[in-house]
Amino acid sequence: MRDVSKVFQGIMMTRSKSVNNAESLTRLWIHEVCRVFFDRLTNLEDKEWLGKIVTQFAEKYLKARNEAEDVLENVKIYWGDTLKLDAPVRYYEEIKDMAKLRKMLDSQLEMYNIKASKKMQLVFFDYAIEHILRISRVLRQPKGYIMLIGVGGSGKGVLTRLSAFMQSYQIKELEVKKDSNADSLKDSMKDLLHTAGVGDVPICLVLTDAQVSNEGLLEDVNSLLNNGEIPNLFTSDDIDKLINELRPVVAEKKRDESRRSIYAFFVERVRNNLHISLCMSPAGDALRLRCRKFPSLINCCTLNWFSDWPQSALFSVSTKFLGDIDDISAPIKKALAELCVEIHSAVEEKAKELFAELRRKVYVTPKSYLDLIRLYAEGLAKKRKQMDDSKNRLAGGIDKLKETNVNIAQMKRRLEVLQPKLVEKSEILEVSQKKVNKEQRMATQKEQLVTMQADEVNEKAKKAKAIADEAEGELNLLMPCLLYTSPSPRDRQKSRMPSSACKKKKK
Repeated sequence: MRDVSKVFQGIMMTRSKSVNNAESLTRLWIHEVCRVFFDRLTNLEDKEWLGKIVTQFAEKYLKARNEAEDVLENVKIYWGDTLKLDAPVRYYEEIKDMAKLRKMLDSQLEMYNIKASKKMQLVFFDYAIEHILRISRVLRQPKGYIMLIGVGGSGKGVLTRLSAFMQSYQIKELEVKKDSNADSLKDSMKDLLHTAGVGDVPICLVLTDAQVSNEGLLEDVNSLLNNGEIPNLFTSDDIDKLINELRPVVAEKKRDESRRSIYAFFVERVRNNLHISLCMSPAGDALRLRCRKFPSLINCCTLNWFSDWPQSALFSVSTKFLGDIDDISAPIKKALAELCVEIHSAVEEKAKELFAELRRKVYVTPKSYLDLIRLYAEGLAKKRKQMDDSKNRLAGGIDKLKETNVNIAQMKRRLEVLQPKLVEKSEILEVSQKKVNKEQRMATQKEQLVTMQADEVNEKAKKAKAIADEAEGELNLLMPCLLYTSPSPRDRQKSRMPSSACKKKKK
């Protein structure tokens, strides 16, 4: 009954202006049934069964004749309030002008990137637009809780932020750090509930797998989804403060001002203003175990599966990102886009073969596809830089060769001008060289003569020195005798040589 009520809740979002005939009502009913039931199915057999049931009911009760394939595949039915976001009253109506819708989404994305610190770069292909409309449909409802299930990198978080921005909601995320504890998370949840309940501010809380790894946080989220409050979160003083802040609002609305009624009003506001988007991954057993432990994740949330991107979406994305690369012709860009799609599809097929043979699941995510395109762009930029560097080095070498050739030509012209002077100088140099050679020979002869004479002089000097040394030796022997025989008594006194030595010397 909960899911059936969601179908009628979606139908009641429209006005008579948007649904003015039986065909519009039929398309609206089919759309809401598909959003509530079809989006949570994962295999083709269940989807085909639902298509048959929908067509049977539409034919029986709404007198509409449609084939199951037309309802689920061939004829796309889009309902939303995104075409007139600036209007005072935003009607939930059928969207038939996809070009206008894309233009509106591009405008909203540009505005988001201006205001947000973290920029987003999105490609609005049909598959992404469908998910934006599904998320926006849930977020615009009171108690709008949605669980987005898909592998990492499929766009769950970015599409949720854009959808919440289009609804003019505050986007909140719990910062779960390594040093975070239960008290810090409780303080964050208190501030969140206070803003939604007391401040009457619509908020979209985005929770990912990494943030809900704490089981205690999941238990709090389970309580929020089921009851709109977290048990034992607020102390008595906190509750008294909330009641005092809300009492004037309750009195203005002419409601019961008892303590219990005011707190119930606070919880009601929280449930209407707080919208939760759970971004989960189906990889492993974590999601299955969490859904068993906390059933409100399934019972209170609208499920939306992010399946593999179709080839048209892959082609649109590759065309968009490859289009930003300069100096590539349009046919080559188209061929590269098709090649990226082919590579990604081939890897998906191999992953399926691996699972069939070894029962090992390998997830080929859209992020892998984006990494493929980014890797090609980075590799191309690197190769272009290498080519430009080589080109610049080659151009520099050519410039140097040209400069060298110019210098050589100038030197040749100078040599031609200086050639006669060079010949004249050469003749003068030759004459001077002959003269120098002649003088060199004469100098050599004189040097030889001087050398010979010097040898003779040295020989005579040696002989003279020998005679002088001999004479000096004899003089040294006779000097005492001469002093002794001197008529001066003083000289005789200086000499100690005995007379017998002098006599002997005389002999």
